[in-house]
Amino acid sequence: MKGIESFLEKFKKLLKYDREIKKIIIEVVKNIIGVEVKEEDIKIQNKILYIKANPYIKNEIFIKKDLILERLKKSLKNKIIKDIR
Repeated sequence: MKGIESFLEKFKKLLKYDREIKKIIIEVVKNIIGVEVKEEDIKIQNKILYIKANPYIKNEIFIKKDLILERLKKSLKNKIIKDIR
């Protein structure tokens, strides 16, 4: 059983790390455009950040895309996100 526990522990750490990244993204977007995005509307795939939101919010995000990416790089301290769509 110890083998299964250690295997599942790896997934638990990954989920925790994913949640922390999403919280940072939510905070950065909120500080820049003044709107809070939901955690379930954020998806990161192949270093691209996908945000599901209404057209007004998406428009604001794309207008300030460069600033958001710059702050995310500083906050995350690595190059996890290269683009926003």
